[in-house]
Amino acid sequence: MLGGSATHTITYAMKLFSATVASERSYALAEGPVWDEPRERLLWVDIDAGAVHAGDRLPWVAPTRADEPDNFAPLSSRGWQVHVYGEASTSLQQVCARQGLPLHAFPWQPNTETAGLARNAAYLVRPDGYLAWVDAAASPQDLERYLETRGLRPTPPGSPVG
Repeated sequence: MLGGSATHTITYAMKLFSATVASERSYALAEGPVWDEPRERLLWVDIDAGAVHAGDRLPWVAPTRADEPDNFAPLSSRGWQVHVYGEASTSLQQVCARQGLPLHAFPWQPNTETAGLARNAAYLVRPDGYLAWVDAAASPQDLERYLETRGLRPTPPGSPVG
């Protein structure tokens, strides 16, 4: 447990649940309950405060130099991918490789923040350019859990499907 030991009682689907605070971070929106099948427990998922959330279209970031590609260039692959603006941890790189997810790390620059992106956060981009998952902590474990709980098996571009 990350936070204190504060607990709250939640009524959902006419049942009472006890929730323990797992983070001291501030959140902007309560997304709702998610059933964690492997652990047989109900999780209440919140969205981090910030400008870009899962479900949003990936914002465009203009390159600082004319010879640099923008962050939309990798979208031409039309495959699942992870974007990081700043530094991608070694463990995130390893998870992306194991999952068959291309990882694109872009340098942090002032216009990245202006676009609403967070430094070193991880953004799972769907083939249509929308964000499936956003994590300010860029947790490799949370990325794997997200893929697993939704039955997603990303296929790297150019690989046979099916």
